[in-house]
Amino acid sequence: MILVAGIAAVLIAVACLAYYIVLGFWVGFGVNFGMIWPAASAVFAGIAALCRRARKGRRVPAWLWIPGLVLMSVGAAGFLWIESRILTAAHEKPAESAAYCIILGCRVEASHPSLALRYRIDTAAEYLLEHPETIAIASGGQGDDEPISEAQCIRDELVARGIDSERILIEERSSSTKENILYSMEYIPDPSEPVVIVTSDYHVYRGTGIARKSGLTNVSGLGANPGPVMALHYYVREAFAIVKDYLVGNL
Repeated sequence: MILVAGIAAVLIAVACLAYYIVLGFWVGFGVNFGMIWPAASAVFAGIAALCRRARKGRRVPAWLWIPGLVLMSVGAAGFLWIESRILTAAHEKPAESAAYCIILGCRVEASHPSLALRYRIDTAAEYLLEHPETIAIASGGQGDDEPISEAQCIRDELVARGIDSERILIEERSSSTKENILYSMEYIPDPSEPVVIVTSDYHVYRGTGIARKSGLTNVSGLGANPGPVMALHYYVREAFAIVKDYLVGNL
């Protein structure tokens, strides 16, 4: 049993480090929350070392392994519960014929949307073309290193995909999911009207949860695929973001 646990810990440690290297070459080693992978690799390498010590007959102090086992068990259970909620929300069906469709922004690169934002725009455009009565709200401010606001980028890309510009409202003040929702709500006179929030699939649970907490009573989500390479990173990072938003009262 100890041998199996040790081998598993080594494999996970190597996989975490390898994934971090892949992320580094894909988007850069400065990727947000990227250090979670080498940190996880170090933790599992430590577990492997403890297993090796135990196999050699060296006793691992109870004060070390008992609290560690409890913390890991509780943490793993909590993490898996959060991920189950994220996955369930990611595959929910959006409301048909919603009055409003809020598209949440993310990074704009040079003069074009980032890959994640492009996927969101593609998903929103498909919904809007199928539901011509729905009003779009493009939401997202302008970061210091962004040439235009995320909202403006969303609007321009939607128009290029055949959406009438008269159907698109722009919210350019927000810098967080909470602000995306609050500032977009200024365009929605009746919070009971059906609203669809378009974002990346891993973000649907948090986005719709914040919307409900903010006062929208008839909200559903529409998730866009974040891409094959970044998906694992985003899903892991999102679990920690959800914990943070619960702690600060956003959820």
